[in-house]
Amino acid sequence: MSEQARPKAKRWVPILALTAIVLIVGGTQVRQWWETRGNISVAVLPFEKADDLRRTLTTFQGVRVIGPTTSALFPADEKGQAAFAERLAVEYLVNGGGGTISVRKAGDGTQLWTGKADDVDGLLAAMGRQMKGAGKSALELNLPQTERALKAVKALDMLEGNAAQLLAEARAASEEALKLDNGQGDAHLARAVVLMLADHEWSKAEQELREALEIRPGDALAARWYAHHLEANHKAADAADAMLRGLAVEPLAPEIAIPPALTYVNDKRWDLARDHLAQCDKEFPGNPAIALARGYLARAQGDFPGVIAAVEGSIRDDRVRHLALPLAAEAHARLKNTGKARELLALLPDKTPPDLRGLVYWGLGEQDEFYRLLEKALEEKSPTLVLLQASPIFDPIRKDPRYGKVLTVLEVKRD
Repeated sequence: MSEQARPKAKRWVPILALTAIVLIVGGTQVRQWWETRGNISVAVLPFEKADDLRRTLTTFQGVRVIGPTTSALFPADEKGQAAFAERLAVEYLVNGGGGTISVRKAGDGTQLWTGKADDVDGLLAAMGRQMKGAGKSALELNLPQTERALKAVKALDMLEGNAAQLLAEARAASEEALKLDNGQGDAHLARAVVLMLADHEWSKAEQELREALEIRPGDALAARWYAHHLEANHKAADAADAMLRGLAVEPLAPEIAIPPALTYVNDKRWDLARDHLAQCDKEFPGNPAIALARGYLARAQGDFPGVIAAVEGSIRDDRVRHLALPLAAEAHARLKNTGKARELLALLPDKTPPDLRGLVYWGLGEQDEFYRLLEKALEEKSPTLVLLQASPIFDPIRKDPRYGKVLTVLEVKRD
């Protein structure tokens, strides 16, 4: 494929999904996923509110959705978008613009329906589906307060902005939204994230996540955060159902398809992690999240030369270098390349999580600085700090009594 024809990546894997995500599934399930990944029920082309419509469709059992907001494979040009959607969809193609939405039949392109963008019932009826009971679609679900809360959660997901401020915004906005309408699924998700990262109220957070998934069963974002919750509390085996929801409805979303490799790493199932990443290479060539995941795989096994080799390209990629650089710096420290480790340490971007920055100092033998940064991570409510509890990278550190105090603050229980 020529460089010009290669689909332009529209979205990178969320950072939290890279640091700790869960999907403990058997080999048969993984094979089934890869074998059926192209059978997309509905392809949603880009238009205003297209992402909301895609999320609505995930509520229906058995519907597999693809859209430009969830796949790095989706082309950037309009002609390529239509061709890509036509090739994948087995039921319907949805497009919109100018305040209208249209539905075409996949295969022969027969026009089935055109209506106003807010005529959700008409749209779904044309596709042979309807909202059940008092269900609401994403096109009509979210209050402005909910949108504010969801925006804060997405920023946390990407490590963009001040975590403490984002959590405060998510808290205030979600509380306002839920007072007005307790059926705001995204507001329940935002409240759960606050309970996890700011309050460490794990039981209450799980209740909110269950509520969010009851309102929108196929919501991949809520499923991922539920998986974060379970693995942070050493319940990786229970997290399979949560992540399988996301994989089942959006199999071509790299932010859902790549992270299971990290689950295998966390469970020390090295071969499955390698196999999964090899498949991801075929599906999402050049995605920097894959190289980063390989770096974590090598690090978990104590293969420090392998870490350096895996993330060599990523440390120059502005999108992931704040995660790749600390891995490389710590690897050099472990290999006694102290000068190189300190050189890379000086290059760490400001948004590098304090806990990952601290790992470099741990590698250099400077435990006091490591714990100072760990305390800073607690103060800043670093999202990665909670989720890294599941990682084997921290196994040697957990033997230090001072680390036990960190777990006490987080109220994370370990076996």
